[in-house]
Amino acid sequence: MRVDVKNFGIIENAEIELNGLTIIAGENDSGKSTFGKIMFTLFHTLQNYKEDFKKEKVKAINSLISQVAFILSSRNDEAYEDFRRLEINSANLGPEQLEKHTAELCKKIKENGEYDNLVLAKIDEIEKVNGMKLDDTETKKRFVEKAFYFAFHDQIINPCLCDGPKIEVFRKNEEPEIKLEISPNNKSMIYYEKEDALLFKDVVFVGTTSFFEFGDIVKYADTEDVPEYVRDIVYKIERASFKGDMNKFGIDSEFTTEFEPAEFIADIILGEMKYDIPKNDFYYTKTGADESNRKDNEKNNDKNKVFTQAHRARNTASGIKTFGIIQMLSKYGFMKAGNLIIIDEPEAHLHPMWQILFAELLVKLREKTGVTILLSTHSTYFIEALKVYSEKYEIENQTEFYFAKKDTIFCSTIKNVTSDLEIIFETLALPFEKLDEVDMDFDFD
Repeated sequence: MRVDVKNFGIIENAEIELNGLTIIAGENDSGKSTFGKIMFTLFHTLQNYKEDFKKEKVKAINSLISQVAFILSSRNDEAYEDFRRLEINSANLGPEQLEKHTAELCKKIKENGEYDNLVLAKIDEIEKVNGMKLDDTETKKRFVEKAFYFAFHDQIINPCLCDGPKIEVFRKNEEPEIKLEISPNNKSMIYYEKEDALLFKDVVFVGTTSFFEFGDIVKYADTEDVPEYVRDIVYKIERASFKGDMNKFGIDSEFTTEFEPAEFIADIILGEMKYDIPKNDFYYTKTGADESNRKDNEKNNDKNKVFTQAHRARNTASGIKTFGIIQMLSKYGFMKAGNLIIIDEPEAHLHPMWQILFAELLVKLREKTGVTILLSTHSTYFIEALKVYSEKYEIENQTEFYFAKKDTIFCSTIKNVTSDLEIIFETLALPFEKLDEVDMDFDFD
């Protein structure tokens, strides 16, 4: 799959292949994260718009039920009791049941003939919402438009560029499978999708560890307050934890099972990250020998005594949280062929040695599970490790390196540099040259 992005935010032009392990390197504010968020917003919305349509419809009906109950409260008659009862119990009803009950109550109100225009107007609104049908083309466009607005707000259109944003997704032919264009003038969207368009089965964006501290807030906050990619990952992990190991270690049967990602990570972080259902929170359990009691253990002939310590993940080191997210996604079956995992600058919380181990983990995940990985980074340790391990595990033909270059302070281009990574290392090594200059000036003084 190839994705072309033009004139979207800071990105003036990007043509990026998503066929294995894709790495975008570059300085801050060069469009790396923007591209990842575009991919999540597009594919996540296309996967979930039908379910979102149902939720939107239910939310609108519930709001109208409450309004009618409030208006009827002064009458305190049978209709009020009916709507009040439905208002209280609506959370326990499925979309079809809710629609059926509201239709029956609306019919009773209209047949009664004793209610004023205000009540009848609300009844008409309920019937209108109940009558809303899923139109794939228009509904899909509306939800894509809404999702991009909430994700990027006024940062979609770059005032320094003449043409409006355009996103195109290609498979093998020259005609796009998906095409999205936004007018720079009135911000209206044109959306096109082929009937058999190639989509990912699932997409996850790993961009922050903050949800460990604010899990409940994330789950129940409005979309405008919390990015959808944060809410999505919390929801997926929590839901999967109720089901247990959906697909042990995330390995599809078509791939070899000699690599167990969750255990690989456990050896690094010396434990396990998981969502604790009874406690409704994320917990990290460390397992290992307690070296401080080693002599006492030897005296008691208990040299191999192992201790475990569990505590809330919010009090855990950020590097452990970073590995822990991948551990949970692997354990619950998200690391598999057909899925897209987007990881944004994971090195921010990792010691150089752990960066190297994280690089090996991602390469092995691609090799053994077939998952598609999109990664952004500005760490030379990480990039070099990804290159070395992709060669070691013989997936270099599935690994693509891109460089995000700022052409001006408002525009950048993202180009394929797989055949020559020198531009990446030269750019990201500039801070060392700066320090050498400072050191030389200091020595001279």
